[in-house]
Amino acid sequence: MSILQKAQAQVSPEAARLLEERVRKGLETYGMTLDQNPAPLEERLQHALEEALDLLQYLEWAKQVAPEGLEARLDELCAFAAEVANALTRINADEPPDDPGEWVEWRDLEGPELPTDF
Repeated sequence: MSILQKAQAQVSPEAARLLEERVRKGLETYGMTLDQNPAPLEERLQHALEEALDLLQYLEWAKQVAPEGLEARLDELCAFAAEVANALTRINADEPPDDPGEWVEWRDLEGPELPTDF
C-alpha cells in the first residue's frame, strides 16, 4: 500500500481527493512521489516538523481573521498542530517525551528499513 493510500484511508473522501491533487503537484514539482523519495528518515522528519510549524502559524493567523463561532475549533486545531510540532521537535532532537508512553523512539523499533545511525 502506498503512502497516498495509507493517508487516504484515514481521511474523508474530499480530503482523499485533495491528497491525490497534492501527489500530482508533487510529481510535477519534484518528479517523484513520497514513496519514491530517497531522502533519509531524519530529513523527512525535519521536513514534517517544518510543515507542522507552518500549519500552526497558518491556524494562528486564521484565528485572527475568522468569523465568530470558528475560533473555538481553530483553538483546538492550533493545540493539535502544536502537539505535533512539539513531538516532532523532541524526535528530531532525540529528547524523551515528558510521558514515556507518549511516543516510541524510532531507534527502539526493529526492522530492516530503519537506519542505525541518526
